[in-house]
Amino acid sequence: MERRIEVVRGDITTQIVDAIVNAANAHLAHGGGVAAAIARAGAPVVDSESRVWVEAHGPVPPGGAAVTSAGSMPADHVVHVVGPIYQDGQENEALLGEAVTTALDAAVELGARSIAMPTISAGIYGYPPAEACRVIVESVATWLSDGGDVDEVRLVAFSDDIVAYYRSALRTQGSQGASRIAGMKPTVAILGAGSMGETFGVGLLRAGWDANDLSIADRRPERIREIEFLTGITATDDVALTVAGKRVIVVAVKPKDVPGLLDLVRETLTSDQVIVSIAAGVTIDSYEMTLPGIPIVRSMPNTPAAIDEGMTAYCGGTHADTEALSDAAVVLGAVGETIELSEDLLDAVTAVSGTGPAYVFLLAEAMTEAAIREGLPHYAAERLVHQTLRGAGMLLAGSDKSAFRLRGNVTSPGGTTAAAIYSLEEGGFRTLMEDAIRAAARRSRELGKRASGDSAE
Repeated sequence: MERRIEVVRGDITTQIVDAIVNAANAHLAHGGGVAAAIARAGAPVVDSESRVWVEAHGPVPPGGAAVTSAGSMPADHVVHVVGPIYQDGQENEALLGEAVTTALDAAVELGARSIAMPTISAGIYGYPPAEACRVIVESVATWLSDGGDVDEVRLVAFSDDIVAYYRSALRTQGSQGASRIAGMKPTVAILGAGSMGETFGVGLLRAGWDANDLSIADRRPERIREIEFLTGITATDDVALTVAGKRVIVVAVKPKDVPGLLDLVRETLTSDQVIVSIAAGVTIDSYEMTLPGIPIVRSMPNTPAAIDEGMTAYCGGTHADTEALSDAAVVLGAVGETIELSEDLLDAVTAVSGTGPAYVFLLAEAMTEAAIREGLPHYAAERLVHQTLRGAGMLLAGSDKSAFRLRGNVTSPGGTTAAAIYSLEEGGFRTLMEDAIRAAARRSRELGKRASGDSAE
């Protein structure tokens, strides 16, 4: 069975896994950083059980681990591991690697199948973050290749920089031997060379895939020539040839074209291959009716995948086992973050994150036009708006505060922000947004029904 390493940006206390790892100190006094966040989220259980553990066993030595329950957090357990304080002249890498392995071993002893881990020792313990990420990735990969028995190790990053360091380390690890991180780089065929098809092809290359392990199919001769020139990936109009021998098949055509495409590949596919659909609204049932016995994974990415900042939700069908889901998640994760949800939520996902970038772009248009009407030159208005949206998005994604609280922090009574928010609320901003998301979800369902009806005919 294949295992996977996944990188996510977010709050480790909210991860839905069996066990989370805490970067603790020897006395389990959770006073700052990740440790303080875990103690707050798991209060009062984490603190009280930590005190009991230290009273019974003494301080936790470097590289050692203690275990508590997780309180009200989604995880069942917290593994508190003590990483090294970075110092010149000591075996920093070996000590950090030992802490990672100890944490993983302790989680497995608890019966954990999924583990979330922070960037141990990279905070006040002074370990250079890029180096810490490299050592953690290498240690996890070695532990997995040596028989570590879990389904997933999730490396949780608190900033974009840490995400980038982890991804760089994963690419390096993969180029040195992809088999050490099972499922990292399955071969991939992309059916459809439109915008998202190209995004995935280019994104997989950036993530370390070899062009020889990828193939693309499209029915337009001029697009075939263009995609081969741009990417170096073999492209053809022969769909059966494109999918032959490839582990993951990404269906990147319009929903209305899915039934016809499936008819072209149904005799070629085998149960060892995995279909990953990014066609909005097309249900797993509609695939499984045409492709019985084939693992199906339905997904919904979004356009920031073009810069490796995508958000993709996915779900598996009847025949999609852990291995199939793992390979699908690896491919989808090459262009951003992923989250596994149930299929009944995928139309809502389409309306929120799939369509969401357009809402942001429309907001940017409106803000820029308003800024120009207030007298700002066009170049200044665009720069102010774009960086404001970028900065606010990064702040929201990286903060442990809700959007409501962050908004409250900049909304002083009687101030300019309060006046602006009042105007938006009076104008029905929330209602308009709710109507827009509902309309997008409804359209997603309509597209799915149309594709399902066509395939049944």
